[in-house]
Amino acid sequence: MFGRQLTSGECGCGCSNNPGCIQQKYMQLGVGSASGCGDNANAVTWVNANFNSVSPLSLAWATQTSPWQYNWSGFMTDPSSTTPAGGDTSTNNSAFPCGEAEFPNSSIYAVGGGSGNVVRNAFLLPDSTAYIVGTWCSNAGCAIYYQQACKATGTAALCGYEFDLPIPDPSLCNTEYPYGPEYTLWPVTNYGSCFTDYTWGQFVTACEGDPSQCASGCLTPGDCALGDPFFGDPP
Repeated sequence: MFGRQLTSGECGCGCSNNPGCIQQKYMQLGVGSASGCGDNANAVTWVNANFNSVSPLSLAWATQTSPWQYNWSGFMTDPSSTTPAGGDTSTNNSAFPCGEAEFPNSSIYAVGGGSGNVVRNAFLLPDSTAYIVGTWCSNAGCAIYYQQACKATGTAALCGYEFDLPIPDPSLCNTEYPYGPEYTLWPVTNYGSCFTDYTWGQFVTACEGDPSQCASGCLTPGDCALGDPFFGDPP
């Protein structure tokens, strides 16, 4: 596949040769009986308040010997709930089988089919540079799929760099079209097949091959804003 040569940023502990620096923190919270774009508000508040403290997310970042994932999932019974239902939560803290699977790599705000879903996602990677692509529908037909892209500089942490993708702004939600807005990480390398389908070179190639799917600024990304990468609001 024709692509473009990219040069990564500064490296921590041997770049992609050190898989202990490849980790993910992932929190997902579903909402029952959600029908409007505002119905995920309490879920967003809870995830943002607990992202760095709920087990096993509180364990990150720790030194690990292989690509690693800390994840948590839960469910709120309805939009008025302020905490997850106690029997509907699960946690995981284990090696991630890159090569057999890819890291889920998006933060999401979605409402559709009578339920809601929010996801917040963060990564520890050896390279200091990655790219974030914003996907949302500007109209019911979703004529342009990829709306914005920006270049992210990670925050030094442990032996690598942290990339924290906030939950997308609810104003980007469109219940007329069943794709929730997503902020997706596209790193500069696939890190041993952890991101086989999501490297920045592949995104560039795809947009060049089908410009109708990408807004004009996607191929000339500026620096990401602090907080929300596209709007600058704090998560």
